Amino acid sequence: MTVVAVLAISDGAVGAAAPPLVQDCDRLAAHPLDAQSVGPGIPYNSINAPRAIAACLTARANYPDAPRFVYQHGRAMLRAGDDKGARAAFKRAGAKAYAQAWLSLGQMAPSGPKPDVSAAARHTGRGRVLLEGLANSGNIRAAHVLGLLLLTSKAIPHEPKAAYRWIRRAARANHAPALVALARMQHRGIGTRANPFKAEKSYLKAISLGQTGLHGELGGLYRKGGRLKKAEAAFMTALPAFDDGERKGSRTLARILAQLGNVQVRQRRFAEAVVSLERALAVVEGNTALARSIFALAI
Repeated sequence: MTVVAVLAISDGAVGAAAPPLVQDCDRLAAHPLDAQSVGPGIPYNSINAPRAIAACLTARANYPDAPRFVYQHGRAMLRAGDDKGARAAFKRAGAKAYAQAWLSLGQMAPSGPKPDVSAAARHTGRGRVLLEGLANSGNIRAAHVLGLLLLTSKAIPHEPKAAYRWIRRAARANHAPALVALARMQHRGIGTRANPFKAEKSYLKAISLGQTGLHGELGGLYRKGGRLKKAEAAFMTALPAFDDGERKGSRTLARILAQLGNVQVRQRRFAEAVVSLERALAVVEGNTALARSIFALAI
């Protein structure tokens, strides 16, 4: 599904010309989980603030009615350390029904001589309402983001069952990131009963849609269910992601190797199990607490 297909609502004012896809401001400052953005977005710590600010000022001048550029300008200013400018931009974008702007305001610490400690919940609540409207209008990305919000927000109460319903809606529309979240919820029993067969189906579908880094989790699912051959195959598929050298302290790599060793022990392939467990030990070298938690998986 293309980005255009999942955007059900324009981010511009009614009657305004929609900006063409994609501007430099989008490439340099869009939030990866912004349901009204275009393009993949960029992690906050990867933003080049001076370049992003310049690009977003240009975009705002060319398309003054598009709130996404106001929001992204605010994100770039926040990265530059200009909290006041960022807060003003978020409020301006939020006033034009830009959901991510309210969510970002909800994540900012209260400011001023008399800080409003209730602002986080209020701002996040406004973002939630806008996301619900977007999702109910067919914006699949909004359904996914809303589900994540109801699972992880520090500003409003968690609602796992509602989160599961929204994420499932996005997953049923083949939104690959939502399929990943759905698989994990089905795997771990979050917002629904744990169901390894549904989780397997969701993991495999997400992988078929290009999502990476899931074979370790899939292997863990198989291992727990006693499907040892499938578990080993999944773990072996996961390992090449670490072929740039074993990363010291890498919990993910150590977990995969320890679980692989466990599978090999259960298959009575002890020599191979020793190799896997020795590799895991090398990864967690010097971290006794990590070694204990990881090697519990091998028993």
